[in-house]
Amino acid sequence: MTANEWAGLVLTILSILGIYLTGLRWFIRNEVRSIVRDEMAVVKHELTNNGGSSTKDKIDFIYNKLKDE
Repeated sequence: MTANEWAGLVLTILSILGIYLTGLRWFIRNEVRSIVRDEMAVVKHELTNNGGSSTKDKIDFIYNKLKDE
């Protein structure tokens, strides 16, 4: 094989590898974004005031109780 053929082969392999890694990166980024969005919705729900039954309300109650002492 000549130098030009080797260069073409190497560039082809690098191109295929680059396309694969870009697709993998895109897939992982979207999956992580989806998981984080779902988990953050649960956390946000727990930290939202809803008449005294949320975790935030309980923490605020304990904080205010300790603060008054």
